[in-house]
Amino acid sequence: MIYLNDIFIFNKILKEYKKHIYFILIVLEQVNLYINIYKNTFYNQKIDYLKFKIRLRIIEMNDKKIEAIRYWLQFTSIKEI
Repeated sequence: MIYLNDIFIFNKILKEYKKHIYFILIVLEQVNLYINIYKNTFYNQKIDYLKFKIRLRIIEMNDKKIEAIRYWLQFTSIKEI
């Protein structure tokens, strides 16, 4: 058994998006790969992937992942380090 993770399909038009999903599922089936439909999500407007938030035309750092840097202590002298 093999596990294939993270197939992302992006499209601005819902009709085209549905075609892409259908195409990907057909190709996977042709090579005897199947998905567990209950472990997948479809029609998402945004996703969190690795350290990023991905939305239509926008890729941002995930705030939770950079929180330690954002609130880093600012030293005023070398002695404080």
